[in-house]
Parts: sequence; C-alpha cells; structure tokens
Amino acid sequence: MSADQIPADLYPADTKEWTDLGFTLGRPVTGNPLFRHVTLPNGWAWRESDSQPNSSTIVDERGLVRVAVERSPKGRAATASLINVGYVVATVAIYNGSAIPWATLTRDEQTLAAATLETYIAQSGRHPEFIDKHLRHAKTLADSAPMFPAGAQ
Repeated sequence: MSADQIPADLYPADTKEWTDLGFTLGRPVTGNPLFRHVTLPNGWAWRESDSQPNSSTIVDERGLVRVAVERSPKGRAATASLINVGYVVATVAIYNGSAIPWATLTRDEQTLAAATLETYIAQSGRHPEFIDKHLRHAKTLADSAPMFPAGAQ
C-alpha cells in the first residue's frame, strides 16, 4: 500500500462521512481491488505503527489519530475505520495515565471524551478488579474536563 491508497473496505461504509472530512476517494487500484486511490484532507498524514507491522493510522493536522488501517498478515484483507476521537483520547488517557489535551479537541470531541469518562466511572462497580486500577485517574481526568454554560454553543 502506498501513501495515495486506502483500503476499499471503509468503516463506516457511507463514503459521504469520509468526503465530509475532506477525503477524496478515487477508483480501485488496478490489479489490487483491496485498495482504492485516495487524497487525504489537508494537513493529514500517514503514520506507520512501530509495534504492529500490519497497522497504520492517519492523523489530522492536530496530530490526533482519525483513521485506523489494518491489513491481514497475508494481504488478503484490509480495512480503514474512522476513529471516534473523544472516545479514543479518553480511553488512552485512562489506561496510559496521561492527560487529555482538552484545548486541542473540538467541543463535540470534548463532550464525548467527558461522557466516556463518566461512563467508565459509573461502571466501576461492575468490574472492580479491572476498573479500580484506573478509577482514580479517570476521576481526575473528569474533574479536568471543560464545563460549558447551559445553552452555550
């Protein structure tokens, strides 16, 4: 796969979601129908995985992962999936003990990250052996979430 190709198997399959983000989706690659030609949105770039040879990501101009690309080891399948930024940023922060870059996120991404934290905290009683290990950090992250005035856009 080269920098101007993306798997033909897209998730979500609705290409409008991809083109609304700025992707230009082209024709299938001649001789390799698993892939199609693509032009990434301005400022977006490919990032190869250091730890998983059949995986790569596409990051936006903020350096946030927006697309996950997976290829089967034998090259028989490939998919590209849009990433839910707020959910992934919050989940990674919980498990890595890192901060959430609130100022970097859009308002919708902030809202989803905060909701992800709230859900994690609310479910702590259901799986204490797993969640309690990270619960204190999740609460600290939730306390750091931006607050929006009622009715603010």
